[in-house]
Amino acid sequence: MKSTSGQLRLAMVGVSAVALIHATASFAQDAAGPVQSPAAAQPDDAVEGLEEIVVTAQKRSENIRDVPISITSLSTETLEKVGVTNTLQLTNAVPGLRMERVGSTTIPAIRGVSTLTTTAGSQPNVAIYVDNVYVSNQTAGTFDLPDISRVDVLKGPQGTLFGRNATGGAIQVFTRDPSMDALEGQFNIGYGNFNTFTLKGYVSAPIVPEKLAISVSGFRETADNYFVNLVPSVPLEKIHNYVIRGKLLFTPTDATRVLLTGMISQHRGAETTQFFPVDGYTRARTIAGSIIPTKPYEVASNLQQTEKVTAKGVNLQISQETGIGDFSLLGSWDTSTYEGTSPAFAGALPGGRRGLNYIQVFEDTAYSAELNFASKKFGGFSFIAGTNYYDDLNGANAVVVDTDIPPAAANQISVYSKLKTRAFAVYGEATYELTDALSVIGGIRYSSEERTLLGSTVAGTPATGNFYQFAQKTFNSVTQRASIRYKVTDDANAYFTYSTGFKSGNFSGSIPFNRTPESCAAANVTTPGSCVFPGSVKPEKITAYEVGLKSAITPWINLDVALFYNRLRDIQVLFFTNTCVVAPCPPNGLTPLGTLSNAAVAKMYGVEVSLDAKLSRELRVTGGISLLDASFSSYPNASWNIPNGLGTGLIQAPTSSATGKQLPRAPKATANLSATYTKEADPGTFSFTVNGYASERIYYDVGNVYSQKPYATLGLSASFTPAAVPNLTVTAWGVNITSTRVMLANFYNANGANEAYQRPATYGVRAAFTF
Repeated sequence: MKSTSGQLRLAMVGVSAVALIHATASFAQDAAGPVQSPAAAQPDDAVEGLEEIVVTAQKRSENIRDVPISITSLSTETLEKVGVTNTLQLTNAVPGLRMERVGSTTIPAIRGVSTLTTTAGSQPNVAIYVDNVYVSNQTAGTFDLPDISRVDVLKGPQGTLFGRNATGGAIQVFTRDPSMDALEGQFNIGYGNFNTFTLKGYVSAPIVPEKLAISVSGFRETADNYFVNLVPSVPLEKIHNYVIRGKLLFTPTDATRVLLTGMISQHRGAETTQFFPVDGYTRARTIAGSIIPTKPYEVASNLQQTEKVTAKGVNLQISQETGIGDFSLLGSWDTSTYEGTSPAFAGALPGGRRGLNYIQVFEDTAYSAELNFASKKFGGFSFIAGTNYYDDLNGANAVVVDTDIPPAAANQISVYSKLKTRAFAVYGEATYELTDALSVIGGIRYSSEERTLLGSTVAGTPATGNFYQFAQKTFNSVTQRASIRYKVTDDANAYFTYSTGFKSGNFSGSIPFNRTPESCAAANVTTPGSCVFPGSVKPEKITAYEVGLKSAITPWINLDVALFYNRLRDIQVLFFTNTCVVAPCPPNGLTPLGTLSNAAVAKMYGVEVSLDAKLSRELRVTGGISLLDASFSSYPNASWNIPNGLGTGLIQAPTSSATGKQLPRAPKATANLSATYTKEADPGTFSFTVNGYASERIYYDVGNVYSQKPYATLGLSASFTPAAVPNLTVTAWGVNITSTRVMLANFYNANGANEAYQRPATYGVRAAFTF
């Protein structure tokens, strides 16, 4: 029998489906043309309509209502009111989106589609773009959002126009461009608990009126660590983040636009690797005298855990309007480095012994170029065509597995592993308006990428590592999209979309210990099978169907509803097994090493509803709900970690079926709601915002053993803009004011069940001056 909550979810899905069908039918019309919306009765205080939202989800600027996929678009004002200051916090503002961390890696999930691997060179299933430039490095996926014009979250496969690694969707971050009009800017200063101090500024100025303009933005944040180390002599790393971005905009003619952007950033703070042992499961229990945390936000470590991500990049975007359409050319270079330590288990060993730690340096350098053409309409026909080139070197410049556990002597193993990618794609998408109301859209993309695995694994910590070529393979994919869009009124579009996508292929297994490719081949001649070369793992493939309605019920109420079904196959699954790398074991310890394989098929279906309503001049309400059923439809030979029963770690469960189990990072229901009340008075303008987020249980492993229990968070803010100084706004704010304990990151392995948590209640004040 289904649970009451399960019946409720199914009922809500049914009601939403009926509502969607009824709404579409109510607006139905013949093919001759759309009916006009009836004049809606205006409220007594004549509320102004909602602003138009323009997006570039289809490589051209268009109203969000005309795009036949689900999109959540967040403005700067919305991000501030909801308390979103970095990418991890986007979860609280977007239905169906989860932004998670596993150790050093950022793992987005949309509608249950996420990656189950963190191996070198692996990339998320949800592509992240900043100013149209792809962020390929998983360790660079968490970054601050100080100078944002908007964030668009595209849901469902984006395999035609965006290509590789967008099976779940895409997150587009757009920063502010220079203004040609006049000198303008904003400065923001804030202080909060945990000694959090923030500075933010943006200045734009024309250099040559209407021809050349420049902008510079900066952001700096410092804060104390919100954990407590039970080893007082080892300080916890403090938070120190900054972003500096400069842009130069040149418009030699009304039809030509050239934008040059450069940026540098740092995100520093070890919150994601300061682990607490769930239910006390840690290898530290096997060693007498160990200090073991017993309360959340406590850590115990003889080694300072660190995490620093630095990034820099330059990109040039040129656009040219012509009589037949718009050309755009994008070229970019970006590089990022992750430096950090991550423990395999929580607890401080006696005698200052370090335990088992991964000391990591990941580097990523990418070059990309894209040429895109968006045609004008030729009658009812228009199209988009383009080509893309991408070159990337991503992976571990060094991962030192540092083992210092009594009674054995300390030892280190160094893993050097990088993935070289050269990818090329061509794509096209056409739209044809059969009538004034009915349009069909079809698109296709051909992608080819050559991936090469380089590296070595050796004992000790040599000054430099060798990157031998152990494997190479070319992966080719064809992805499609087909949509039908029906304009049921001037203010409502119904649509159906079929789309496919793929995540890049990869390599399985570990690089052989203390071997070159030549010595490995020679060993196999002497003893067949004694040295195993890494094998290849096929790309993940997704097929998705979505039907939806985007409508402005009135000029001041927008309502979007979408029903979807996804089927994901050849899922790449990473599982850690204890391996004796340096014999003999014992006394030398086992090392958790990951193995990647295509292991499963999954299905996801559900419904999402989004609302944006300006209920009066003073009150605006936005919100959304996502109902999701995401499970493995075929995973017969699964394996996962379970507690060993001794409280000292985890063991690998016998191989069994995970078919029917809930996918990781795929809660069955999430909801967000934000309400802002603004009142103008003689002293000035007052604004009050309350925002909330709720989620059902979230599992983090294929066996559904480890999870975040259902939770809800609440945020508040109050702002005042004095009439005498209309450019000044002072805001008091609070995030997660109930101090709900929410998972930030985790690492479940044979040595322990490790979790790190998001900040408890944070609060503070900030002042912003705009000119």
